[in-house]
Amino acid sequence: MTNYRQVGHNVGRALTRLAPVMGTLVVVSLYYGEYYAIPGTLLTMGIVFAVGWTLTRLCSAADDASKAEVFASAGAVWFVAALAGTLPFLAVAWTVALDPAVLPVPDSATDSTLRAFRRPVNAWFESMSGLTGSGLTMARKESELPHTLLWWRSLSQWLGGLGVIVFTVAIVNQSGNSMLTQFYESRSPLGQFQSGDRSNSPKLLVGVFAAVTLLSAALFWVVGMPAWEALNHAMTGLSTGGFVVTDTSFKAYGPQIQVAALPIMLIGAIPLPAYYLLYKRDFSDLFTDSQIRWLAVTVCGGTLLVLGNLATHTVYPSLSKSALRAVFQFVSANSGAGFYTVSSVGRKWPTISILLLTMAMALGGASGSTASGIKIIRGISISRGLRSRIRDPFPDETLADSIDKSVSGQYSSENYANAVTITLLWLTVYLLGVFVLLVLLPIGPEGVPLRNVLFTVASAQGNVGLVSGIVTPSSLSKPAVAAGVKLMLTVNMWMGRLEIIPLLVFFRAILNEAEPSDESQSG
Repeated sequence: MTNYRQVGHNVGRALTRLAPVMGTLVVVSLYYGEYYAIPGTLLTMGIVFAVGWTLTRLCSAADDASKAEVFASAGAVWFVAALAGTLPFLAVAWTVALDPAVLPVPDSATDSTLRAFRRPVNAWFESMSGLTGSGLTMARKESELPHTLLWWRSLSQWLGGLGVIVFTVAIVNQSGNSMLTQFYESRSPLGQFQSGDRSNSPKLLVGVFAAVTLLSAALFWVVGMPAWEALNHAMTGLSTGGFVVTDTSFKAYGPQIQVAALPIMLIGAIPLPAYYLLYKRDFSDLFTDSQIRWLAVTVCGGTLLVLGNLATHTVYPSLSKSALRAVFQFVSANSGAGFYTVSSVGRKWPTISILLLTMAMALGGASGSTASGIKIIRGISISRGLRSRIRDPFPDETLADSIDKSVSGQYSSENYANAVTITLLWLTVYLLGVFVLLVLLPIGPEGVPLRNVLFTVASAQGNVGLVSGIVTPSSLSKPAVAAGVKLMLTVNMWMGRLEIIPLLVFFRAILNEAEPSDESQSG
């Protein structure tokens, strides 16, 4: 049977490390004079740490873990971390609602956006969107949110892109759980080098990612973005999250800043070992990596197709305006960054362009990056596997181990069978989300277009955050429909981030349906 004490211990250790990170919210509250947010933040930190400390004391860690415990821990850590992430939203929103006499709070005019987060389902949706790097939001106007919550949104995406995984690796390393360490190192990009390489160190992983984040912030600042906005957008852009501190994402900025965002989004979609190779000036492996090459081909080809479709329909008055919008939206979709310069492509763009963005979100970036989606390496594996099977009815068994000899391929290659399995599971969950939205929402000429439903579910499960007019507070006015849509998309975001299989095992562990030896293989 699954050792639930092992899972509980891993969750507890994760929470005890998440609580101090929440302390940065207090610093932001003090700096911007948002003193009303401090009591709720301190209470949140106390609750999260207390729960984590209790779990680590009540639940013992084993020397080794079964596959069921590995995957159940992965799903449980993300689920509980998202629950913990709802507390800052609820605490700040209800503090403003209660309006304590000793603490000045925002007036009712600026409270309209914050009011939505008094509802637990909205706070839960926002938290899951943050930690999964999805970027879909229940905020009407981000500029009306307190700086404290804006920082928490950005920080949660930074943690979701990399930090939660790193913390989990550190937790497991300390507990001696080699199997769970192996599971997370297989998803920790710098852990894809040889075991003797110090690049699998969580501290180095944090350091490299933090350094690239600061460089990205500096680039934004140099091209004219204010420092506060530059830091937040560097964190969410590099982690391919998509949360912003403006009301209209990157539509609020000029072409110079929009162009500067392109390399940051692309860097977030390439394997993190590439950062390490750049540091070591090892350009040979960098430029021969199949995932990076195919990412470039996908971006260039997809952008040209979108641009051609926009130009054919004369959506914009000039080719230059069409070009920047086409490349920005496609890079954002393919990388999973979720920034946009077109408020709602569902209302303005032709169907072919929307479907191209939908396919880009489903494919996602490279394995070993902060991007989600099916991943380019699986596309390479499936295409090569199909080609071999078409040419030879008795394919060589070594095909599964010969996808690619580059850095990302050699240490994170996925064989044909696993790639097909993950892809089919991804599409199954995606179609489930589409079906639920089709049942809940009015579809047709007077309602929501089918293309927008396909786009929105792909945006959620691909952890992108681009919108088509469905996921907004105003468009989900009916409480029952709104709750159903939010819950379904939350599941899509959660499953998309963890690539389906860990969550299937997580649910099976809860239902106690199988022995650990029968659990699914790693994706």
